Amino acid sequence: MTVVETNSRPTRYDLGALLNPRRIAVVGANDRSEAFTGGTVVNLRRHGFTGEVYPINPRRDVVGGYRAYPDLGALPGPIDQAVIVVKADSVVPMLEEAVAAGAAAAIVISSGFGEGAADADGRRRAAQLQEFLARNPIPILGPSTTGLVNLNDDFVPRAVTNHLEPGRLRTGPVALISQSGAANNAVFNRAQSHGVGIGLAVATGVQANIGVWDIARVAVDDPRITVLAMLVEDLGTPADYESVLRSAVRARKPVVLLRTGRSEVGRSAIATHTGSLAGNWAVEREMMAALGVILAADLDQLWEIAAVATHWGPAPHRRVDLGVIGMSGGEGAVIADHADEAGIAMPDVSTAFTELVGEKLTLAGAGNPFDPTGEAIGRQQNALDAMAGFITRNDYDVHLLALNAQAVPAEGGLLDHLLDRLSATGARIGISYWDIPGYSDGLADRLAAFAGPVLPSSGRMIDAIGAWSRGRAIAPAPEFEQPATPLMAGEVVDYWTARSALSEVGVPFAEAALVHDGQAAMRAARAIGYPVVLKANVESTVHKAVAGLVRLGITEAESLIRHFTELSDAGNGVVVEKAVLSTSSLIVGTVFDPHVGSVVVVGSGGGAAEHLQDTAVCPTRLLTLSAAQDALRRCAMGRFLERREPERFMQVAELLVDLGRAVDGQVISVDLNPVVVTPAGIVALDARIENLEQRP
Repeated sequence: MTVVETNSRPTRYDLGALLNPRRIAVVGANDRSEAFTGGTVVNLRRHGFTGEVYPINPRRDVVGGYRAYPDLGALPGPIDQAVIVVKADSVVPMLEEAVAAGAAAAIVISSGFGEGAADADGRRRAAQLQEFLARNPIPILGPSTTGLVNLNDDFVPRAVTNHLEPGRLRTGPVALISQSGAANNAVFNRAQSHGVGIGLAVATGVQANIGVWDIARVAVDDPRITVLAMLVEDLGTPADYESVLRSAVRARKPVVLLRTGRSEVGRSAIATHTGSLAGNWAVEREMMAALGVILAADLDQLWEIAAVATHWGPAPHRRVDLGVIGMSGGEGAVIADHADEAGIAMPDVSTAFTELVGEKLTLAGAGNPFDPTGEAIGRQQNALDAMAGFITRNDYDVHLLALNAQAVPAEGGLLDHLLDRLSATGARIGISYWDIPGYSDGLADRLAAFAGPVLPSSGRMIDAIGAWSRGRAIAPAPEFEQPATPLMAGEVVDYWTARSALSEVGVPFAEAALVHDGQAAMRAARAIGYPVVLKANVESTVHKAVAGLVRLGITEAESLIRHFTELSDAGNGVVVEKAVLSTSSLIVGTVFDPHVGSVVVVGSGGGAAEHLQDTAVCPTRLLTLSAAQDALRRCAMGRFLERREPERFMQVAELLVDLGRAVDGQVISVDLNPVVVTPAGIVALDARIENLEQRP
């Protein structure tokens, strides 16, 4: 298997001094708690850091209650880490002094190192920083980071104080990892305010030498962390993330990821026919999903899915059955519709539960969703028995208790009794509630102790469950090591050359001949058998018929000669090809992604392929027969074939594997459009190969 070469590498640093030091210097610290220069010292004190803190400020004797020192050389002993909060031009000199003082890691809060619309000074500083790191390979978080929050070890050197008070924060099993500090803080506060404990939150900033996947590797190895929530702007290459994600799966630690900038990436820079159907995000998304990542759609869903995974563990890799207890019949109907749209099944209740409802309640009917009606108040004990029985006498994978407008209940009331009864079942149960300012204030805190995910609104819960359940089983490594028959492509590839090369690697074509005069065309047509198709043998181009380069349905010699004459000057000869009747068509091809390598593409084909946008992709580094079948199932035409013509479905899957093996590691694109389905098998009716290395 060919792997794209990159400069990326697994973490070579021990990040203990970065994430949990005992002696820390804050260079540039002052008492301005509202500023970056004062936030770190304030946070270290208020979060109970028990190590040594040395503010460095030549104009202060005390900063934030700690003794201050004029410079790093004046410290009483060696340090583990330095937090740098000085002007950008002073950062590298301060790092030099920090290393001399014993620092084995640093956090650089300062900006001005090439991020954003970098100017010449920013690029100069970035180069200076890289030169420093070449001589002093210590892990650096940043530059341009707000730092980190490590509640699991009471180490919070975050440079800003705009997060919840320590008394409202919960340590917990979630690691929140992002590049953006502001977005990290937003997710951190939202999650914490809804009872989701985040034990580690890290913003990597510009990522001088420590990136999100380096932090993720540490989180996977930390037994206190069970779920990773990641907000990533640049995924990097498989060399950065693949081994980390495979390790997370082996450790049964779900990874939830939100990739920002998806629409900006847009289409692939590879402007081919197939390439126009496979943008960079499509390839990255498939890599993430195939490596077991659960994909989030927005910032809130990132922590919401993490909440579900924290309590319910890894994704089940299949459609789940959901049982719903709703305190409103109207909301129950909305939940059922939403669940169907999210790909969640809501099977009917069991006979045993129906009998229980008949015994316990008069007004309520047995169904899913189950609404205990007003009898939940008037016949409280019976209603509690029925709601507990909904869990124990049905066989649902997961359950939702959908609370209606709910104030903070009195201690020992109906809600407390219900939560106790439901918790005692040991089942997977989530709770949704409606967050109504001034009415439900404090309800999230009251529900936080429940042994299941608790989210505001049933819709958000359904979306989170749906996303969690769609997480895929991790793809195994392909069995092949090298392409079975490499696909060779020259600088200029005409239709006949492309067709011949692709035939060698197993692509099925109709019988054909390349001819250069009318008499040869007639002999070829007689040998092949009418009706035939004529195609100008031109360099690779899409939609030959639209360009007037194809003549269809030729049934006799006179029209054959006429059409041959019309096409003969368009290219290097004319291809006489057997006409093929088909029932449906696909597009099959490959593109080359600069980060991932070769990628196969499949979907609905023909002239409307670009408009239908019904395609799926699979990187060849993950391509097995099973992966090819899964890719086919992700497009409508593939699902149609599996139901109606399973033998042809398998032939297309095998074609994907053969084509992927042939192009693996070559910087080329291949376009087979259409590949048609016939009673005798699948047949490619057009082919083009482009050598992308020859592009200007």
